[in-house]
Amino acid sequence: MTEVLVCNPATMSKYLEDYSPTAHDVEVQQLISKTIDQKYNSTLAIRGGASLATVGHVLEACFAPGATRIDDDTTDTVSRDAEYYFKSRYMVAHNKHLYARLLWAVGMDTANLGYFAKKTVYFALGIQDRLKTDNGAVSHPGGVYWGFKGSLDGFEDNPNAFQRPTDPTLPRRGPPVRLVVTSDSFT
Repeated sequence: MTEVLVCNPATMSKYLEDYSPTAHDVEVQQLISKTIDQKYNSTLAIRGGASLATVGHVLEACFAPGATRIDDDTTDTVSRDAEYYFKSRYMVAHNKHLYARLLWAVGMDTANLGYFAKKTVYFALGIQDRLKTDNGAVSHPGGVYWGFKGSLDGFEDNPNAFQRPTDPTLPRRGPPVRLVVTSDSFT
C-alpha cells in the first residue's frame, strides 16, 4: 500500500523517525559482517598477523565465489545480496585513484541494473534457466540496492590499510511514498 505524505518539515521528520530496516536487510547485514569476520580472521592466520592483513586482502577473500553462500540453496536472496555487495565493494575499493573508483562504481552499478533488468525479463518469460551458472536454480531478480551500497562503501575503503573492513550500515526504508508538495511546504 502506498502512503501519501504531505511534504513539510513536520511530517518529513516524523516519517524519517519511523523508518526501519526490513528483516531481510538485517539478515544481509549480519551475513556481510559474519563473512568479513571470517575472512579477516583467516587472512590474519594465512598472512601471519594483523600487520600483514589489509582491507584489500580481506575484501578479495570476501569477493571469492561462494564466500557468502549459506548452503547450497542458490535461490537464497540474502546470499545473493551479500554477493552483489562484496562484488561491487571490492571492484571499487581495489583502485587507488579516485577516477578509477568512480568508473568502477558506475560500471558495477550499471552492470547490477542491467542484470536485474535481464533477470526480470527472463523470469517474466519463464526462461530463467538460461541464466544458470551452476546446477542450482536461479535466484529471483534483486540485490541492486546492496550492489549500490557496496560501491559506496568501496569509496570509503583504503585497500592498503592494515585493519578489518568496516561493516555496512543498515538501510533506512519505509513503505512506498508518494510525495505531495503543498504551498505551506515552503513557508
